[in-house]
Parts: sequence; structure tokens; C-alpha cells
Amino acid sequence: MPTAAPRRAAILLVEDEAAVRSVLARGLERAGYRVVEATDGLEALELLDGSIAFSVIITDIRMPAMDGLVFALAVRRQHGDIPLLMMSAFPEPERLPPTTQFLSKPFPLEALLERVQSLIGKS
Repeated sequence: MPTAAPRRAAILLVEDEAAVRSVLARGLERAGYRVVEATDGLEALELLDGSIAFSVIITDIRMPAMDGLVFALAVRRQHGDIPLLMMSAFPEPERLPPTTQFLSKPFPLEALLERVQSLIGKS
């Protein structure tokens, strides 16, 4: 099992399905992370322009308004190398933005926590 979250690291969770977003957010919060939620890439970009320094961004790929791939490219262009973890119930895209990881849905919460901890350790 992953160890506790370092210094209450902030995670931006971008997921359009409310039930999925809620389950993931609760699991991450129970593990000690501070979670800020967004329903799509446009809302997430606004949050990235705010005062919170996010340690990791977790985003779904298929979303309305701005999908996860377009969002990830915008993050790389505007905000540098914040660790990105993309997730989807669909197969992994052929081209992910540089230094982006992928997690296939459905996944156990432990797999998400291990991946997040690994990404925070690399940043």
C-alpha cells in the first residue's frame, strides 16, 4: 500500500462523470492528498491559472468542451512539466503528450495511488 501523501500535495482531478470523479476524489483525499475537481479541460485550465501549485494532474481523455488530449497539450504549452496521468475506458491513444502516463479504466484505487505517488516522487 502507498505511503501517506507528501505534505498534502495538491491534485487537479479532471473528470466529466460526477460519480467517477467523486469516488476518485474521496479515495485521493483519504490518502492525504488535497483534491481540486474540474468537469472538463476548460474548467481545469482556469484552475491552473489560479494560486494553487498542483503536484499532479489526473484527467480523463474523453470529455465534453475540451477533451483530455487537447487539455494535456495546453498544459504542456502553458504550464510546463506538471506530471500528467491520463485515464480512459478506451484503449491508450497512440500519441500521448511527452512525459504523460496512462491508466486504463477500470482500475483499483491502489493502482491510482501508486501511480500518483510515483509521479510526485519524480517531480
